[in-house]
Amino acid sequence: MIFLIPVFMSLAIVLASMAPAEAVSRKYRDLSQNLTGEARAELSDDRAQQADAMLNLALTADPANAEAYMLKGQAQKRLGNPEEGLRLMSISLEISPGNVDGLLLQGKTALEVGDLEQAGKSLRQIEQICGVDCAAAEELTVALDTADIMQKDETSKADETGGDAR
Repeated sequence: MIFLIPVFMSLAIVLASMAPAEAVSRKYRDLSQNLTGEARAELSDDRAQQADAMLNLALTADPANAEAYMLKGQAQKRLGNPEEGLRLMSISLEISPGNVDGLLLQGKTALEVGDLEQAGKSLRQIEQICGVDCAAAEELTVALDTADIMQKDETSKADETGGDAR
């Protein structure tokens, strides 16, 4: 946690130097964007815990930072909390609904937690934005088809064994 001391000091300096409400808003957004960028680097270096801590600060500074919510969702997923990751991705997409990459990630995460309905919704949103022929729509369609086949196989095995798919 020592690595966060400079971040906290920076936050304190920025907060202390703020003047009118408009300047506060801009400075908070800038701080949030900077923290989000640092968190993105931490996440790409497989340091999800550090990224998650930075994203908490970023979202404190700017609760409307859609990218921070999406990255925090990814961090939570990597930390073994895919349901929380999916929830955070959904918040990000409420703020920025046209994010095709975010919708693809949300759809894939929904499949990981067995939420085929949410994955289907993500696919329909992607198709509305970029059509059925875009790479994201094709990728999520394949993933959904695969998940659907696997689910049908498990149901079939359960029926054959009297309810136990194992």
